[in-house]
Amino acid sequence: MLSYWQKSRTVIIKMILNAKDKLIRARIDIQNRNPFFAYLSLYLKYVESKSEELDGNGAGIDAEGNLHYDPKWIESLNDEECVGLILHEIMHLSFLHLLRRGNRHPFGWNICTDIAVNKIILDNHFSLPPDGIIPEGNQITMFGQTITDLDKKPAEVLFDEFKQQQQPQGGSGKGKGKGNGKGNGKAPGFDKHIEGKQMSQEERKEMENKWLNRIEEAYVGAKMRGQVPEGIERLIGKLHESRVNWKSLLQRYVMSYIPYDQCYSKPNKRSRSAGYYIPDYVKEKIKVVIAIDTSGSIGEKELTDFLSEIVGLARTYQNRIDMRLICHDVEVHEDLKVGNGNINKIKQLKAKGGGGTSHSPVFKYIEQNIPDCKVAIFFTDGDSDLEKMDFKERFAKIFLISEGGTDRWADNKQKHCKVIRSKRD
Repeated sequence: MLSYWQKSRTVIIKMILNAKDKLIRARIDIQNRNPFFAYLSLYLKYVESKSEELDGNGAGIDAEGNLHYDPKWIESLNDEECVGLILHEIMHLSFLHLLRRGNRHPFGWNICTDIAVNKIILDNHFSLPPDGIIPEGNQITMFGQTITDLDKKPAEVLFDEFKQQQQPQGGSGKGKGKGNGKGNGKAPGFDKHIEGKQMSQEERKEMENKWLNRIEEAYVGAKMRGQVPEGIERLIGKLHESRVNWKSLLQRYVMSYIPYDQCYSKPNKRSRSAGYYIPDYVKEKIKVVIAIDTSGSIGEKELTDFLSEIVGLARTYQNRIDMRLICHDVEVHEDLKVGNGNINKIKQLKAKGGGGTSHSPVFKYIEQNIPDCKVAIFFTDGDSDLEKMDFKERFAKIFLISEGGTDRWADNKQKHCKVIRSKRD
């Protein structure tokens, strides 16, 4: 039982806090509860809006991460509902829901994305604001249809399963569960998905890559602490199947080897703009070796793409990784530090051609000359002596197999390496 003083204190705090204060308080709460959601919450920007600007909804989100909110509606929510609102909008951004609608009708798409994210939020024991579309267990009934196995289906699958002729173009979302079925012309749910300004294909792609990188970093941080939210890993996998190429997978694997944790002794740079104190991420610098098979079996286009990606990784994570680049065929020919001083030289490397390929000398070279190597990335066609080699060296190994290459040798090595197949964009 709460004492009279505790009850009074709670009432006073609620009277003092305005809408933005409540959202900030909710974000601080998330920082203490889950590293995945905490990391992504840092990219939300709060924008006060009027209810009519949100088409009668209490909140709205756009692709840039602006969380528009009606102050009166926010003030009506309790603390847990504010947390649920932030998680809901984070999930829309993480899974690119505002960028992946395509030609789907916005009414049905908004509903299906809400179902997908609300299922994950509830499975992780968070609450949601009133009027949310709430699944009943692992299913939901809407538009005269019952969709089951929600935990296995992203928004695209849900949209395809709902019969389009039964989806009204506005108004009633009535069905089993606690969905909004007011029939007042407003789509079910409590938030508006704001299209925002028209984006060019290049701008849309750039925005997609931004959020893909952010979700990868959030995932890796949570994975290392053993706190990946339930359902996130599966949906990330689905997203990668259709949207992520070898470059993103390579970045994901490299990121997974960079240890970091939260630290309050050094505040995050966003603390000032956010208006409250949030922790920074302490990151340890690691040594990464890039070994390129330049025997001539890799095409110039693929080699150029790979080198450009490596330079990009070096620049993006310059405070977290030191990179060395080794060129080889049956022996090691070059050993270069990937840094600003020789970027152009690295970009201009060519496949030398001739001869075969062996990875034994490269493994030995790394052991003898770069003993503090944490991760080695091998770009090769896989037609080498890899099948005969012992993969138990202490550094981690990632193999990027060129288009048309072979990874048949990898079947017995999977415990000791990661394999990525290159495909042309």
